[in-house]
Amino acid sequence: MDINKISVKLITLLVTPYYSGHYLALIYLDDNLIMIIISDKKEFKLKKIQLIIAILTVITLSGCANLRQQPITPQKLTQIKNRQVSITEGSKPNFLAMSPLDAMFGIWGGVYAMHKGNEIIHNNKIADPALDIASQLNMDMAQKLGTKPVKSVITTPDENVKDIAKRSHSDYVINITTTGWGINYFPFSWDTYRVIYDAHLKLIDTKTAKVIAEGNCKQFPKTKKGQPNYNQMVANHAQKIKQALKKEANACIKLFESHILTI
Repeated sequence: MDINKISVKLITLLVTPYYSGHYLALIYLDDNLIMIIISDKKEFKLKKIQLIIAILTVITLSGCANLRQQPITPQKLTQIKNRQVSITEGSKPNFLAMSPLDAMFGIWGGVYAMHKGNEIIHNNKIADPALDIASQLNMDMAQKLGTKPVKSVITTPDENVKDIAKRSHSDYVINITTTGWGINYFPFSWDTYRVIYDAHLKLIDTKTAKVIAEGNCKQFPKTKKGQPNYNQMVANHAQKIKQALKKEANACIKLFESHILTI
């Protein structure tokens, strides 16, 4: 079978013959199928899709550029000992439940996938893991560094560091943001689904209103072995989604503690 493949950064494009002189183009963003195009003009569509890839690459790289990896310095780690630390709770982000059919409709399919995902979250009372991650980090810092957790949670609609610092009554703030979460299918195995979870950590010095440590965590199963289909994923009050989110949140806690907070 004649398959043309183009890869640009996190974007992969596969073009293959489909039926009666038509071609099927599959666009993957970081291993996730995001768009399907069927065309009777291979070369014209290929050039057009290359433009789409270029645009998506710029967007992707711009997003990644904002997610810094900044481990805490030994000096800052010493200064934080015996200090008060609070946590934040932000607004719950959209949950994406993407199916192969949704991908065929481009941006409108994405909007519908977001609507489906938010219904899954609401109907099954699935909590954003960010608050649990922040709470666990705060407890672990208290145990290992002697910091003093503040019980009250700072509710913030955005991630503005100066605003968080101004509203806090502690010396430091742990800010965890869920930057992406949802369920998606595996490439070339469209009836097998996985849970994807992304989180970002900021440790804020409220006196200076500056971030002294931050990092990103991206978790998702790499192989389809043992992964459920869509119906299994949402069955029993979406139990498999809840279990997967718990597992991936715990993985983020370990990553943040070992690589960013160094505790």
